[in-house]
Amino acid sequence: MTKVRYLVFITFLVATGVALSLWWFRPREQAACQALSIQLTHVNLTMEEPASSTDAYWGQALQVSAAPDVLYQNTSWRVEGPATQDYDERVSDGFENAGGWKVLPNLPEVVTDQSFRLYFLPTSPNETAVRKISLEAKLKDGVVCKCSVSVKLKPYLRPAELYTSDHRDPAEKNLHKGRVIDAHFVWHMFSMLGEVQIHQHPSFFHFHHLFVARYQSWRKMFKYPESAEWKPGDLIVKPEEDLFLHDAGHKPQVVTWNPPAFLKFTDYQSDMFNAHNVVHQQVQPCNGEFGCFLGMSSPKSELFWRFHVYLDGIYQKRCLQEPKPEYCPTTGYN
Repeated sequence: MTKVRYLVFITFLVATGVALSLWWFRPREQAACQALSIQLTHVNLTMEEPASSTDAYWGQALQVSAAPDVLYQNTSWRVEGPATQDYDERVSDGFENAGGWKVLPNLPEVVTDQSFRLYFLPTSPNETAVRKISLEAKLKDGVVCKCSVSVKLKPYLRPAELYTSDHRDPAEKNLHKGRVIDAHFVWHMFSMLGEVQIHQHPSFFHFHHLFVARYQSWRKMFKYPESAEWKPGDLIVKPEEDLFLHDAGHKPQVVTWNPPAFLKFTDYQSDMFNAHNVVHQQVQPCNGEFGCFLGMSSPKSELFWRFHVYLDGIYQKRCLQEPKPEYCPTTGYN
């Protein structure tokens, strides 16, 4: 009888211990899981930020982070695609060895980093869609916590602003000055070291050909229509798409340029350079303010890209007539 009482007592102690353990650890596990959340940060800020943290635009970078109050053993993300990882917008120094950029990397099916950057990709133009980001985080005792967030995505009215605001230097305070503006500035400064007049060099055509093609590729990737050419003297239309062109919406008194076909190639280049510079000056003279069409930050204006699409097109046609194709810009990518 004593032995039976002893076994009953031991069984009672074990059962009590298990109950106490469940009582002690379950709330802690529940609290740990409740603390798990997904933090979304809009990286390339715009003048028209989304209404909430779970709204975004196609082409807008989202920094995705696990925001827990406790430490987790590992994390596992799943993103409802299509989506892409972070990418490099730099094109080249613009000289003969200029290369293109690589295709945007696919986002892995499962991401294990605690924080990462992604860009959602639309499946059709003008698409508005909702995509889910899911997170699983494992506690040290093996318990798995789960959470998810849905992101509403739609097209942005001014794609050039998104594109040129991305990949900003951490020390840069201007929210609109990303890597594209820096690349435009650096190339001009680099060229000025060796040239009295900045555009009097074939590398101008190499760089701007790649510069424009990279932007067009970005627009196609995020299902924005490609930038159409703008010929000097034509009406500037759709001013609502061009935040940084202060005098958009009217017909500026700019030169109309029809390059003579009979000019030899070097004279043809000089004629184009001069017309290019005059157009930049006459569309929007300025005193160095950011986003001015005459300044280094002119890529903020959609008209900059449309104007250079026009220049690149007529230059490439002229190149086809030359016996030395090395004078022409490298394709890089299409």
